[in-house]
Order: sequence, then C-alpha cells, then structure tokens
Amino acid sequence: MFRIRGGYSRGSEDHRWPMLRKIIGNGVAWHLFNFFFISCYQNVLLLLISVPAYIVHRAAVLSPVHLRIATPAPAISLAVFAFLLIFEAIADAQQWAFQTKKYAAIAESKKTGVPVKPPYAKGFLAEGLFRLSRHPNYFAEIGMWWCVYAYSVAAQWEGRLLTKNWIRDYINWSMCGAVLLTLLFEGSTAFTEWISAKKYPAYKLYQQTTSVLVPMWPGPKIESLETKDKKEK
Repeated sequence: MFRIRGGYSRGSEDHRWPMLRKIIGNGVAWHLFNFFFISCYQNVLLLLISVPAYIVHRAAVLSPVHLRIATPAPAISLAVFAFLLIFEAIADAQQWAFQTKKYAAIAESKKTGVPVKPPYAKGFLAEGLFRLSRHPNYFAEIGMWWCVYAYSVAAQWEGRLLTKNWIRDYINWSMCGAVLLTLLFEGSTAFTEWISAKKYPAYKLYQQTTSVLVPMWPGPKIESLETKDKKEK
C-alpha cells in the first residue's frame, strides 16, 4: 500500500508525518525524530526481522543430520505466512479501491455541488476485511514476521538442535525483530486511530463495532448506530 501511494518516490513521506510535525512543533525535535526513528530505527528493524533467516541457515550448517521436513511445523509456518500475505494484499487492494473512488467522488462533488454519497461520505472504509478489523493489513504484516520467526524455531527442530531448554529452544534471540515490529505497529495503530477519530465523526462508532487489529466477528453496522443515535436525540 505504501508503494502504491508513491511512498518510495523521492520527496514522498508517510501521510501521517505532516500531522506529527504539527504536534511536535519544534523543528530541531522533528529532525531528531526523523534521524533516530525514521532513518535509523526503522532500517535497523528491517535487518532484525530478517535475522531468523540466519537461524535457519545456522541450523542447516550445524545439524548432525540433513535438514528435512520431519514435522508439519515448517509447512504450517509457510502456509500461514502465505495466507497472511494474500490477506494483506486483499486488504490493501480494498483500501486503495475505496480511497481512489472516495477522492473521485469528492472531486465530482466540488464540480457539481452534489454531496458525496455513502459509503464514501463517512470518509473511511468499513466493509470487506475492514468489517472484521479496523487494521487488517497491520494484523497480517505483524503475523507474517512472527511466521518467519516460527520457521526459524521449526528449523532447529528439524536439525535436531534442541537443547531441552524450552527458553533457548522456543525463544531464541532472533525474536527481537518480531517483538520490536509488533511494538512499532502498536504505536503506529494508536496514532492512526487518533488521527482518524479526529478527522471522521463516524469513526468513533466504527471503533465501538469493530476490532482494532485481530479480525473478529463485528458488531452492528455504523449506519444502524447512527440511526439509533438520531432516534434517541
């Protein structure tokens, strides 16, 4: 989604940064944030989330036997990763299609004076996978990197490198990438939620009916809650 929006183009930036710059206010503080978090931390994080690949390689080199598929663990890790990859791709495609049509409807409204019609009037997507989670793409992204870590654990099983110390066998140091990524998304999600609730009046109703991250069976649709609120008033 970030690439589709032109995020990797020269001079582009995350759409939330202008809002954050206003909150920070101080130019020096912003440049420090830019250097240490955007430029340094996130690039180090990219390295850390790939570290489980080293654990897999190490298992292949040090294993007393040829690495083979003796348990379903590696296959399960790969299958779940593939599912989450497709899940995220669908979520991104749904969001992109909605936002494209929304801005087209806004442009048409400015020309004709006709108000933007639902579902674009409320400003955010609350259908499809976004009916199950407010951030299904974030959920999938986090899950995929935990699958990469799980594969590194499975590789040690397959290579017979288990030490019978469950902490060392199941919680190896390469977990730090997945943990830090999860924490990053936790903060990112909170900030995105704050912006959306401030920007779109109906978003608070959406928060009441739909899980923030993990896909779950949703509550009533926003439209029904809006109708209920109008009747009570």
